[in-house]
Amino acid sequence: MVTNCTYDGVCYNAKEAQDLLAKTSDRIHFDEAWYGYARFNPIYCDHYAMRGEPGDHNGPTVFATHSTHKLLNALSQASYIHVREGRGAVNFSRFNQAYMMHATTSPLYAICASNDVAVSMMDGNSGLSLTQRGD
Repeated sequence: MVTNCTYDGVCYNAKEAQDLLAKTSDRIHFDEAWYGYARFNPIYCDHYAMRGEPGDHNGPTVFATHSTHKLLNALSQASYIHVREGRGAVNFSRFNQAYMMHATTSPLYAICASNDVAVSMMDGNSGLSLTQRGD
């Protein structure tokens, strides 16, 4: 697991980290809890896990976790798990079963809806606008 964009703001070049780790691992997990906004600003190019084309399956399978409640407009506990399949195939039935062992069977739908709001706020040019420094 690679903690990418720490609480203190340390960001790694995820492309270089993935290329290096791909030599010895078929799966890589980037913990990007504080980094859900990176895709929306070109200054972070190559510095986040889900960069590039979604259909690129040549490298290792990549997992990224984002805590949308930390820096995007989502309620507490709102988060995402992203998966880009690569050569370390994922049995999604097993993955979902493991996830459900640790998740509630009675989700608070307001939290789920707040993730949708956060996505909508970052859609199109809004994401770039929201991640620009205001002078």
